[in-house]
Amino acid sequence: MALTVSERVLAAREAGNVMRCHVVPHHGEYSVGKHSYDALSLLLILHPNPSPDLMKGILWHDGGERWVGDMPAPAKWYDDRLGQAYESAEDRARRLWELDVKLTPDEIEWLKAVDRIELWLWCHEQRQFGNRHIETFFTHLDRYFKDTMKTMPQPCQDFLRDFSWQRLPEQKKEFGHRV
Repeated sequence: MALTVSERVLAAREAGNVMRCHVVPHHGEYSVGKHSYDALSLLLILHPNPSPDLMKGILWHDGGERWVGDMPAPAKWYDDRLGQAYESAEDRARRLWELDVKLTPDEIEWLKAVDRIELWLWCHEQRQFGNRHIETFFTHLDRYFKDTMKTMPQPCQDFLRDFSWQRLPEQKKEFGHRV
């Protein structure tokens, strides 16, 4: 049974507060809301013309975690059946409050790519803070990118190939400030 408009608004807000990567010690907070904002921003920067459904799909792809929580990836990797059961439960929970989002196969590839790239960028930030607990994530993400690179959208491939981590300066000449 679908939720009312008010319930969907509340569910969306509550979903944004679900903590990600909670079994891995890390600096700061990493919520579904932060992840979704960063993934959507990445999509809007890399994609030449994303559809409204793709933008909704990126924004709400982890919304079901409001009811089922964020299962640690290592648990999914450890037991395929457990991971499949969790994904099915999350999908059912997400459909409670989402608008009808229909993604093409190409859009599904975009969603998967920006979802993983956003996590990869978060790992880079954690590494810069000296967090060595996230190195396993890099191992798994490197393997994932290697296995999926041929099906990944070209702008995502280009981004991964050309990316170099750096912190932007606090002031830029372009803003009228001296560096």
